[in-house]
Amino acid sequence: MSCSHCFTVLAVGLLVQANNWQAAVAGPAEILGLPTGSNYIYVYDMPDRFTHEILAMPLDQEVESWSQWYDMDQHVHRFLQSSPAATPQPEAARLYFIPLYLGRLYHSLLIDGRHSHNECLRQVTGRVTEALQHVRQSSPYWERNNGQDHFMVFPNDHGRCHAMAGVRPSDMGELFAIQPTGDLALTDFETQSWFCYRPRRDVLVPVPMESQVRKLSTPINPFISPRPINVLYRFSAGGAPGTATFRTDPHNYSRTDLRTALLQQHALNPIPGSVAGPATLEQTHIDMRQSVFCVCPNGISQHTLRVFRAILAGCIPVTFFRAFDSPLERNLGLDWSIFSVNINPDEHALTQPTLMRILGNVGRVRAMQAALMVVQPFFEWGSGRHDGVEQNLLRELNLLLDINPALAAR
Repeated sequence: MSCSHCFTVLAVGLLVQANNWQAAVAGPAEILGLPTGSNYIYVYDMPDRFTHEILAMPLDQEVESWSQWYDMDQHVHRFLQSSPAATPQPEAARLYFIPLYLGRLYHSLLIDGRHSHNECLRQVTGRVTEALQHVRQSSPYWERNNGQDHFMVFPNDHGRCHAMAGVRPSDMGELFAIQPTGDLALTDFETQSWFCYRPRRDVLVPVPMESQVRKLSTPINPFISPRPINVLYRFSAGGAPGTATFRTDPHNYSRTDLRTALLQQHALNPIPGSVAGPATLEQTHIDMRQSVFCVCPNGISQHTLRVFRAILAGCIPVTFFRAFDSPLERNLGLDWSIFSVNINPDEHALTQPTLMRILGNVGRVRAMQAALMVVQPFFEWGSGRHDGVEQNLLRELNLLLDINPALAAR
């Protein structure tokens, strides 16, 4: 049996799995092992300075468009307020959510031109500290276990580190985070005394798409949409061609260096059927829907939004994660190796030969597309599906209750 035939059989099997999965998600939540209980999360009614007053801060239309990537805190707040998991009785709750709109706060401060990035982060940290002080002073439930059953959403690029920079561990208690990134290497930028992400405590969820992309009916079935583009290189890179050097410091995820190197490789030895160059957001998403592979170099963090866009567009993502630090691998149980291609950034020169080898094996490409179709719903907000982002968030919170003895049912 040829290797190509092996992958063709695998592709057929995954297509059957995808069809079975889609049938399952229409049924009860128990089929997926999702939480079926209710009334275990209490949502604090915070003063307006933590929510409504932040929403009233000015933000021009262009900025508001792309800053929607950071509205995860608002999405989670609205969802939990109306979720069967919520309880109006704090004494009956097992988890406590502290709403605070940090994504909008940071970008409103940054765009008005009077604050640097670091100044914005300090103001964000100050607001988080105020919120924690308010909860400590107004609620008896924090002191019960030093906030171990309390959580907040930290939607900015480095999650906890972009929300609590410089805060001492003793001041943040045992609060856990919902955030979009889980980089295992990064520590607090100021004190270096704690990690931006704690795998057994913090919860990762995909970034919500901006409204322009959501209007384009994602996710897109990888097999339905025609895909004349073999590889899409759609990202910007700074620096003059030929001048960039590639840094290998694991704490430095420089967009310029890796992106420039990848574009130089494409210019010198382009993959047949590949496309590169700048375009609008709408055109980029259209091109992703027509591409087999989407090259997704690191953004500000490893977990660039481009990865999630590619998945929803039915385009196999090509990522550059270090140390098997793939996003959401633990939280959703995703095996990224079957629906994506990861290349260590130190070995970025392997990108072209690796993709050429896979493109030469049609069965393997089909298998990866089938696997991609299975996981697409996990990245979609507001779908109402049992395997959508919100339900998987409840599943993860439920898991934390099961594995943490301190959060045992009271």
